Amino acid sequence: MSESIDEIIKGLNYFGYNISIENREEKSNNGVRFTQLKIPSRELIVTIYENEKKGNSVVGGRASTYEKAILKEIVEKLKWNSFENRILEKKILYLISTKCESNVHDFKEKWGNASKTSLLHDILCLANNKRNEPAYLIMGVSDNFHLCGLEESIDQDEIYSWFGKLDCFASNEKPELKIHPLIIAGKKIDVLEITPDDRVPYFLDKEYSSKGGKPIQPYRIYTRNGDTNTPINVQANKKQIEELWSIRFM
Repeated sequence: MSESIDEIIKGLNYFGYNISIENREEKSNNGVRFTQLKIPSRELIVTIYENEKKGNSVVGGRASTYEKAILKEIVEKLKWNSFENRILEKKILYLISTKCESNVHDFKEKWGNASKTSLLHDILCLANNKRNEPAYLIMGVSDNFHLCGLEESIDQDEIYSWFGKLDCFASNEKPELKIHPLIIAGKKIDVLEITPDDRVPYFLDKEYSSKGGKPIQPYRIYTRNGDTNTPINVQANKKQIEELWSIRFM
């Protein structure tokens, strides 16, 4: 909980609430642990309970009802994002410890060693996993599964903008992406998460290519076989394709 509170304080300070160590107090009442953050400049007290429930932070003090509501919304978003990141960090650490890749996760040493064509190919292969589970493209881990970290993170807005403007997906159906910048063991990594849904298999209806490498051909369905992507110049085998279509029509 203390690490989560640290992140919440950083976030609140970013929004100009100016909380110092002296303004933080850990408490317990009838076995329920919570943290109180005092904001003297605005006569506010934020109570954050140590559990995973959404919406149970309390904002008190002499500020207006409107300001309290705004502050509560900020705290809840910071708290829940912090909680989700903690879960994701544990999952990524576990995946690194396995020293292997799978149908639903792939490691890259850095963003810069992949063209947009290669990145899109990776996304298609991971999104079309027969387990229909969340899939992860993890940047900052070397080929020998060493957590090397990234010198700098990618511009998330640039990736979201590029992907959002792609007009080559069949029926304009695209997987949902989210980039999580994380600090694990003091190293900065990026995790591109692909959310599962029942619209698989995803494929293109127009050829796509960027600088370098072979283009992604329309109507080819890509997936992963264990730790290996379907090669860009072929497509998944018949059994794999049938398994993916069965998810859509279940």
